[in-house]
Amino acid sequence: MAKELKETKDLLIKPISDALQSYLPILFPGTVLNLADDFCMKEVKRNAGIEPYSQLSMGTREQLAIILRLALADVLVENGMPVTVVEVVLYFHRCFFHIL
Repeated sequence: MAKELKETKDLLIKPISDALQSYLPILFPGTVLNLADDFCMKEVKRNAGIEPYSQLSMGTREQLAIILRLALADVLVENGMPVTVVEVVLYFHRCFFHIL
């Protein structure tokens, strides 16, 4: 079961990360956001170096969380799944949800 779970996560993380990287230059030019295996935001790579997600300002975290939700919506829609705003905004990113 653990092997299947890892394979499923691997299949999802790359498309979400790719979609995410297409949104980042809009707000954060030259930035790369890395996701952990549990889909939580792990770190941000910028010109100044690598910053852990936990050390980012609350405003930056909120902006990244919105971008992440948009990326997830893109991946779901590309795979023929219906998406509502409520699902994307409220339920996707459990790490951010705990902060609220």
